Amino acid sequence: DHDDDDDDRARPPRVLTLRWCWLLEDPSWWVAFCYLVGSVGFATGALASCFARVVDDRDAYLALEVTPYVVGGVAFLVASCLLVFTSYNARYGEPGRADRRRVARRHAFLGHVGHEWQLRAAVGERGVVGVDAARAPVTDSDRSEMHTLTQAMAEARALWLANDSWTRRRRALELVGSLVMLLGVVLYKVMVFTMLARATLGDERVEWSERKENWLMFYPCVSGSAAFVASSYVLWCAANRSWRPPWFPSSTSTWIAYLSLAGSWCWSFGSARASRGFGARAASWIPGSAPGWPIPFFGFFLGSLLFTAQSLLMVHEIAENEEENARGGRGAADAEVGDVRAGGRNGR
Repeated sequence: DHDDDDDDRARPPRVLTLRWCWLLEDPSWWVAFCYLVGSVGFATGALASCFARVVDDRDAYLALEVTPYVVGGVAFLVASCLLVFTSYNARYGEPGRADRRRVARRHAFLGHVGHEWQLRAAVGERGVVGVDAARAPVTDSDRSEMHTLTQAMAEARALWLANDSWTRRRRALELVGSLVMLLGVVLYKVMVFTMLARATLGDERVEWSERKENWLMFYPCVSGSAAFVASSYVLWCAANRSWRPPWFPSSTSTWIAYLSLAGSWCWSFGSARASRGFGARAASWIPGSAPGWPIPFFGFFLGSLLFTAQSLLMVHEIAENEEENARGGRGAADAEVGDVRAGGRNGR
């Protein structure tokens, strides 16, 4: 035991190595990728808004601040819609339920195809009925093992669902959180496209007033930030399976939710409105900076960096799962080959 402890102390600490993958057929991958594009776009626009040369020049303002905001906003909208879709289709607490449509295909039975016939693969058997070759138990011991396994699986699942309320609650929380986040993204789009209209048409062609600025820019920004904070907290609770999650994350999924919550709070700070006095004082701190630059810098820019890290971790988690599935598939194949070889040796 002491030797094991010494080995653990001598072993260097584990360093996280980010993984990347391309899974164009996976909607969850597109969620992470679109969030990454949106985060980079908002970070670029927020950083550009801190420079006086960009704010004072109409062409530079449109190219360096508004356009990245628009591109990032569209990417966030696509990601949020896909997140709602994936959350709705998620299956928690019921292993194998995601493949129920593939397993429960209707096939011809006794030469007739009817809606009353529906063949399902037996528990413990591989493949799909009517598609793959059937593999039936050949001995009484195999049949007994199959029935015992079926009963054990049913009892374990019932016990799991009965004692762990978060098994059923997590899907509902993720769906609610994704819907609230979609609402926040839509509110942000009101602000972003208002900025685009003002930058392209100009205040000369569009009558602009303080009331319009409040209803088309300030209020949507504040409301969208509040929706982001609420949805991120719900998703944080779902990831930790607790209404009072720990302050420090302990896994990749909890880190993803934690970074989302921290970035949402930063965006809430970025939605604040700087007074003229504070803006003038802040501009005097750094030559060439825009009035009130700390608000977009520590708000939208810093929050977007946190969202960027969150998106990279989402892709990293997907890549890790793919590697584990690949290792599991190779392990099962190696085990099957080993069984065949063992059977051959026993036969000889």
